[in-house]
Amino acid sequence: MPAMKFFTLMIACLLLFGSSFSVAQKSISNATTEISVQMLPEVDIQADQAVRDWLDKKFETKITQPNISPSSDLNSILKDQINTLKKTLQFSSVPPNPRVNFNLRSVQQAGNLRAYSYPIASDAGDETLTVTLEKANSGFTVRSIQSGATASLTPDFVSQPVGTWIFLTITALLAYASIAPTIWRTWIVQGLRLAKIHKRTFILTNVLLYGMYLFGTALGFAYPDLVQTVGEFLGGALARSGIGETLKAGVVNAAFGIALNNARAGILFGSFIPGSLFAIPAYLFDTAQFFVYGFALAPVTNAAAFWWHVPTIILELQAYIFVTASSGAFLVRILRKQTFAQSFQSYLKCLPFAFTLLIVAAWYEAFEILVLIPTFVK
Repeated sequence: MPAMKFFTLMIACLLLFGSSFSVAQKSISNATTEISVQMLPEVDIQADQAVRDWLDKKFETKITQPNISPSSDLNSILKDQINTLKKTLQFSSVPPNPRVNFNLRSVQQAGNLRAYSYPIASDAGDETLTVTLEKANSGFTVRSIQSGATASLTPDFVSQPVGTWIFLTITALLAYASIAPTIWRTWIVQGLRLAKIHKRTFILTNVLLYGMYLFGTALGFAYPDLVQTVGEFLGGALARSGIGETLKAGVVNAAFGIALNNARAGILFGSFIPGSLFAIPAYLFDTAQFFVYGFALAPVTNAAAFWWHVPTIILELQAYIFVTASSGAFLVRILRKQTFAQSFQSYLKCLPFAFTLLIVAAWYEAFEILVLIPTFVK
């Protein structure tokens, strides 16, 4: 079914790049605390059994092409496909030749959820397996089993006191360089001048990408359960990336970690590098990515927290859009017979303004997650 294949492709983009947008959703839940694994032995046994069932591929699901006939119930088929997609996001596939160490498990509690982590080795490398159990009326049920890289994408120093001073210094220097007559300010002005020259390209890019975001949000209201599943999937991916540790270290460290993550995944690998390949890959990727952002952040559960997150969405999305639109201008200049070197030099000028926006957005997002939402959202 073409619509489902397209929808599945949108969600699959989550497997490649995360965004820090879902950090806000994850922070709405209660703070996570360590507990002893001896407290609930029956739950420990259930978690271990869930791992064994996962190793036996009892949770494995596959999205297949449905058989559609004139008499088929399309609503039922769509519902089955969505349920299959949810299970695909909730349960990772089993890697080749897996070996789980049950003796080195750890457990965390967050509200009615208990997350067990196990070291796992396989032919694909060392990873961490996380089994999440949800408390129900008659006990606990297996909510998800996710595997992810053990190594954090965020450097350890970001969560340490030295990270605090580094980011404060970066922010101070960037603020000065953006206001004073410096080369950084000159680059920002040149980047904005490029946007003015190619105003039509920038306007159309904003309409396209914000439109895809709003379309994803609208679709999220139709499938609130899937929105929650996607949010949990992204939250787990972000936790494994090291963002969670920076949140524990305070506002400055959290802002540092968020800025690094967004600069790497959003600006460089999400927009700038694809855009340097004559723009088209950036537009294709960001169209899918913005749809997923809108879907994952649809305010279907906690609208109050969402409104606090709106400034973050505007600033971060505009940083990505600015780079993507600049790649469109880069392509236009080449089509107008400007040399590649000249066009690419102009394209580079989009980065200072985009990075400046990301720094501002990171400060606000960290403050929002750690101060505003806990204070004003009950």
